[in-house]
Amino acid sequence: MSDGLPTTKAAWQRSARRNGIGHTLALTAGTNWVSGSKFQFEHFLRLRVLYTEERSPQKLAECPEFSEERMDLMARCLQRDADAAFLENFLKDRTRLRSHWNPENARKSGKFAIALELLALIAKRGVDLMNDSEDISDHKIDWSPPKTRSMTQSNAHYHARPFEETPTKLPSRPPTWLPPQHWLDPPSTNEDSDDLGMSNLSIMSPEEKFSPPDSDRRRAQDSHERSEFFPGDEQTVNAALVALMMALSWLLGRTGRVHHDRAKFSIPNDSETCLYSACVDGLVMHFDRDKYSGFMEAKRDFRGQNSSVRRQIAAQMAAFIYELDSGLIDQETEEQTEKVPKGKGKNAKAQEKKSKNKDGGNEEMLNRFRKWMVSLDGHYAYINIATYDRQYVKFLSGSQPSAADDAFMDMVEYGRFDLRVWRDSGEDVGLGSFLKHVGALMLGTASP
Repeated sequence: MSDGLPTTKAAWQRSARRNGIGHTLALTAGTNWVSGSKFQFEHFLRLRVLYTEERSPQKLAECPEFSEERMDLMARCLQRDADAAFLENFLKDRTRLRSHWNPENARKSGKFAIALELLALIAKRGVDLMNDSEDISDHKIDWSPPKTRSMTQSNAHYHARPFEETPTKLPSRPPTWLPPQHWLDPPSTNEDSDDLGMSNLSIMSPEEKFSPPDSDRRRAQDSHERSEFFPGDEQTVNAALVALMMALSWLLGRTGRVHHDRAKFSIPNDSETCLYSACVDGLVMHFDRDKYSGFMEAKRDFRGQNSSVRRQIAAQMAAFIYELDSGLIDQETEEQTEKVPKGKGKNAKAQEKKSKNKDGGNEEMLNRFRKWMVSLDGHYAYINIATYDRQYVKFLSGSQPSAADDAFMDMVEYGRFDLRVWRDSGEDVGLGSFLKHVGALMLGTASP
């Protein structure tokens, strides 16, 4: 029987021993890494993640981000918003979105119309249950050259010029024109041509490029493999989540905070290579500064007990933390250099201890950081919150943990939220609660 994802340090140690992973194994040691979407249990263990699955959304009240004051603020924002008030009345039960969604209701839903349109398509198709052995890599058409830039460069662009438009690189040659009567026919291909025009990227074209099951890219030749797009396709789910997050941002009086970028985050091996990379389906920025606070991930079907989805999410979060917080290590080194205790021997140690405890013994809490992500599986949403400290960032930066090292990331998954209905009913939690909790996260978290 395979190990479940460890939720405690003791469970991680037992699984690590069974899989031949030492407690002091550095991130750069051991076997080669793979793409984040292809993480196996061994890779997950080496990231030192403690993962709690499907915790009740009601437990979110225990997190500092969801204080009573902040949740009351979000409740008032939703109550004052006419579009949200319509949704509360419209989504009385799970069948309404499938049976009563029409242009008139779309107009009444205002800023939420696009998100509800896409959720209605997903609801009509239904949500399947993924098997643990199912390939979860993203299947999206990609016609750009294989060479890509790292998200570190992209971060620098957003931090320096968050609202500056970036010129889009167009194909070197225009698409080949086809007569109107042949618009349903697959375009012809020329094996000797290096044309990157969009004419070779029809949905029915045998030259489509797809992400591979065993490497980063592949050329799909099977016409049945993700080539027929339908409402339950992963791209539709992704667009629904981004549209919902944008509408929530507008409700809170902000624009430009939700980015529909398929961003890649990486943990480096050296100056030339990376240990692994992981792509996310969208990014969310702090409301008060140009730095990311969370990200988005979408799946076409319901994850169920599919631990491969959670392994991928852990890989994404670790790389996200490294790219955003690796500067903490340099900051800590500078602080230690500046704060050399005066005196010698016992007096120096006593002064250092006094400095550490000046905040009433809450130093550990003050040095714990949090990042979050939201995910949508079909029409079910989840919120994941990761908690970590500087020791974990050092570990991601290549530091070898000691035998007594507690460099772990705690990751808790809260869900599921059923976005087909507004109000909560018993253990079932709806769209209204999801918007309140995600809005609270967008207003600010305990991040460096």
